[in-house]
Amino acid sequence: MKIALDLMGSETPTKTFKQALQKQSKHFILLGSKAVLKHFPTFEHIVTKSVVKMGDAPKDVLRHKQDSSMAIGLDLVKEKKAVAFISCGNTGAIAALSNSKLGKLKPFSRLGLLAHIPTKKKPLAIIDVGANLYYDAKTLFEYGKLAARFQKYLFQLKKPKIALLNIGHEATKGKQEQQKAYQLFSKKNAYFTFVGNIEGQDVFEGTIDVLVTDGFSGNIFLKTAEGVANFLQSQYKFDLPSLAYGAIICGVNGLVIKCHGKSKTQDLLGAFEKAKHLSAIF
Repeated sequence: MKIALDLMGSETPTKTFKQALQKQSKHFILLGSKAVLKHFPTFEHIVTKSVVKMGDAPKDVLRHKQDSSMAIGLDLVKEKKAVAFISCGNTGAIAALSNSKLGKLKPFSRLGLLAHIPTKKKPLAIIDVGANLYYDAKTLFEYGKLAARFQKYLFQLKKPKIALLNIGHEATKGKQEQQKAYQLFSKKNAYFTFVGNIEGQDVFEGTIDVLVTDGFSGNIFLKTAEGVANFLQSQYKFDLPSLAYGAIICGVNGLVIKCHGKSKTQDLLGAFEKAKHLSAIF
């Protein structure tokens, strides 16, 4: 089966897609305008009409852009014509269209965006990094269970270690929903080990497998980390690993991966490998 790849609606240059897609024509269905698709003559493709722009509101995309590369790519996943959909486009629109077309994965009530970041010891899954700005304790708990499932499969972990991002280690720290989530996670279970709250400066030590947070805080955390990494790279001229090779839209009935809006070749290649690896569990 093939992977549906959205070529539209981001700042990722066509030449970057070309570099990442070298010798991979048999694995992909490309979606985009005629002007873009002419650069990929050997690939299976679908010409699409409208483009989901970064500034488009999700509700407007749902109403008026069902003929976009993003919407049609998700249709391919729904119809089992593709094992995964990858896009560098509008995060809110991808989440809304994924929810609408693929439906939620029971028993989860909200979608979450899961990204993998490097730490001193091992890759860390952080959820949510921007799919939902509104949350409650139940949502945070569901995020933890979703992320634990992926970590178990990707890294053969028996009981992934989970922590809540917070402003202190005590159970009484944070907003009321964080405190309630702490209590939910503290109940004994067979799927993961809850290690409590963790502060931002300790995340990269590599002591946990899953970091759970709300989408607002998670997005700021991830982008701040990216900014610091870019600053260090520019000032001290050494290579750093990419912070995230595509984030997974968790909680829907299908594999959807959201890449950075201005992805590099290595980012796309990492997302391609992630899609191929994870497609076995969908």
